[in-house]
Amino acid sequence: MAFFLRTLLPPKFPFNPITRHVRTLATSRRGRVKRALQVQGPELPSQESYQFGDDLSMLEDNLYVRYQETFGELHLKFMGVIHGARIRLEEDLQAAHDRLETDIRELHHIYLKHSDLTKFDSGKKHEQTLIVGVGSPHDVAADANHMLKLAGKCHVRGAIERIVYQGKLLGKISYASNIQDGLNSLALCDEFAIALGEEVKARGLKPRVVRRCVAGLYNLVCTRTHTNESTIIVRAGQYFPNDVAALVTFLKVQSTWPYALSWTEDKSSEDRYGGDSSGEGESGEQDESGEDESGEQDESGEED
Repeated sequence: MAFFLRTLLPPKFPFNPITRHVRTLATSRRGRVKRALQVQGPELPSQESYQFGDDLSMLEDNLYVRYQETFGELHLKFMGVIHGARIRLEEDLQAAHDRLETDIRELHHIYLKHSDLTKFDSGKKHEQTLIVGVGSPHDVAADANHMLKLAGKCHVRGAIERIVYQGKLLGKISYASNIQDGLNSLALCDEFAIALGEEVKARGLKPRVVRRCVAGLYNLVCTRTHTNESTIIVRAGQYFPNDVAALVTFLKVQSTWPYALSWTEDKSSEDRYGGDSSGEGESGEQDESGEDESGEQDESGEED
């Protein structure tokens, strides 16, 4: 009866159309059904809530605009910093590259200088061996030609090379990177000028023409066939008169130095390059023709 009357009474909470579903609790172990509990849902938003939402939307739009402006400014600043850093980096790299090139150039000069000194030292030791032999200068007075012959260089080319090395040892030549440079430097000495004046006067040649032959003298000597003999022999048939005069002048200059080489000039050999064996005929024609024929003769001598 009580249950029937309870169903007729109005509910404790009035019915609300927005109220959500009631959820039914699970039955107990005894099988009794508990009362369903009604959970009341949220109320409808008011006009103030709508106004607050509009304000939030406007604020969000303003913040987004400010974000875009700030991002653009920061992006420009960042790109400027990156560009400046890249320029500074390129400048630093260029400066480092220039310093590296300078260091490499200095090291290259040092290497070349050391290489020249090494060549000079090796040539100096070789020259000392050729001059004094195995022992010291005080104990051994070896014959220069004999030592040069043992080295297989007792000929005109070996004599020219020895003259350059000995000139470096005696201080006659300050610096020379090769044999030809040494001859050019030695040709500027006063003793060479004196010996050349005497030689061209005796042979009837022109000093200027003979001096021009010095520039290609070593290359000319290298093209000739040499025999390792006991004495240095300058064969007139293998060279032109101006070249012979230049060779004889260098040999006369070294004759005044210590441990000088013994040498001789063979004027009786057959002249394969024109003129008589004494060299007077061709030199006379050269003096009469003047400087042009002398230049042609020098050029033909260098080609041979």
